[in-house]
Amino acid sequence: MKIRTRYAPSPTGKMHVGNLRSALYEFLIAKHEGGTFMLRIEDTDQERFVEGATEIIYRTLETAGLKHDEGPDRDGGYGPYVQSERIKTGIYMKYAKELIEKGEAYYCFCDKERLASLKADITVENAELDDMILIKSDGFPTYNFANVVDDHTMDITHVVRGNEYLSSSPKYTRLYEAFGWEPPRYVHLPLVTDENHKKLAKRGGSASFEDLLEQGFVTEAIVNFIALLGWSPEDNREIFTLDELIKEFDYRRISKSPTVFDLVKLRWMNGEYIKAMDFDIFYEKAEPYLKKAITKDLDLRKIAAMVKTRIEVFPDIVEMVDFFEELPEYDAAMYTHKKMKTNSTTSLEVLSEVLPLLEAQEDFSNDALFDVLVKYVGEKGCKNGYVMWPLRTAVSGKQTTPAGATEIMEVLGKKESLERIRKGISLLQSQ
Repeated sequence: MKIRTRYAPSPTGKMHVGNLRSALYEFLIAKHEGGTFMLRIEDTDQERFVEGATEIIYRTLETAGLKHDEGPDRDGGYGPYVQSERIKTGIYMKYAKELIEKGEAYYCFCDKERLASLKADITVENAELDDMILIKSDGFPTYNFANVVDDHTMDITHVVRGNEYLSSSPKYTRLYEAFGWEPPRYVHLPLVTDENHKKLAKRGGSASFEDLLEQGFVTEAIVNFIALLGWSPEDNREIFTLDELIKEFDYRRISKSPTVFDLVKLRWMNGEYIKAMDFDIFYEKAEPYLKKAITKDLDLRKIAAMVKTRIEVFPDIVEMVDFFEELPEYDAAMYTHKKMKTNSTTSLEVLSEVLPLLEAQEDFSNDALFDVLVKYVGEKGCKNGYVMWPLRTAVSGKQTTPAGATEIMEVLGKKESLERIRKGISLLQSQ
C-alpha cells in the first residue's frame, strides 16, 4: 500500500505552530515511505474564512520546504483540492444522496441533510452522536462530512491530527460505517503547551510560523524544533536537516504526553543554526540589524563576524553592537575584575601607560595592536587580562562584548579608540 497523506488546513488566519507540526508530520510520514503528500484547502466554513489566509498557507509550506505532490499552489491557482471548488462538481451532494438512498441519512425540516444516528457500543455521551448535519442550507457540506468524503476519494492512508479531536472520532467512524468504507489510520498528536503547561495560545508571541520569522528565528531551526514537539529519535540527537528528518522519522515514536514549547531551547537551537550558516547568507540576514544599530561608516562585515557565534536570534545583534555607534555611559566599577586582578587604580595606570604607545602606533590593525600590547604585557610582567580588560572596558563601555579590545579598536579606528581611552582615564581620575 502506497502511503498517501494530506495537510488539510482551513484558511482562518496565521499558521499556528500546532498546524505547522501537523503539516510537517504528514509530510514526513509520506516522504519516509516514499509516499505522496497532498495539500487540500478546507474552506467550507465561509464565516471563518479570512482574506489572505490561503496565501499564508502556501507561503508557509513553501518557506518551510514542505513541497506537496498534489493539490493547489500559489502559481497554479486553486488546483483540484479546494473544497469550495469541489462543491461545484457536485461530489458532496452525490455522496449525501447515496446515504439517503441507503437509509443512513434524511432531509430535515430545515433543508439540511442529516446522518441518522445508530445505537453504538461505545462509551461516549449521547449528545456526541446526535444526528450530524451533512449538507447545510447554503449548499456547503459540513466540515466532518466533506473531510470524510475527500479523504476517501483521495485514497488517504494516514491522517495526522491533534489529541483534541479524539472526541470526534465516533462521528468519523459512524460516517465511514454508513458508507461501508475503510477509514484511514489516525495519528494523534500530543497537546503543545507553554512553559506553564497551559495550551499554547494561538495569539501568543510565538504562536505562528511568521511570528517566529519576524523574531529573528531561521526557517530550518523552526522546522527542526517543531519536529521534536512530540516526536523523538532513537538516540538523543537534536539537530536535523529536513532530509535527515525524512530518513529518521517514525510516527510510532510520537509521544502521547503533552509537549512544552520551550522558547529557551528554540533560541539555543537557532543559535546552532546561525553558527553553522554560510557567512554570506548570515551577513545578508544580519545586515538590517547591524544598520539599525550603526549609522557610522564602519566595516559591518567585520562586526558581523564578531557576533555570528554569539547570538541566538538576529535581533540580539542590535544591543550587542550598539557601542560601536556611540560609547555608552558606564560605571567605573566595571574596571574592577577579580579574575583579571584589576581595579580602578591598576586600570588607570595601564590606560595611562598604554595611551602613548597607541598614539605612536600607525598600523591600527588587530594583529599589530595585539603585538604592541603583548610586548607591553611582557615588559610589565603581568598577564594579558590585566591589560586587555581595562582597554576593552574603555573602548566599549560594556561588561560583555562580541570581540576583544584589539578587534574592537581595529573597527573603531585610531581616532575614535584614543578618544574613548582618554574618556576612560578621565572617568577613573574622577573617582
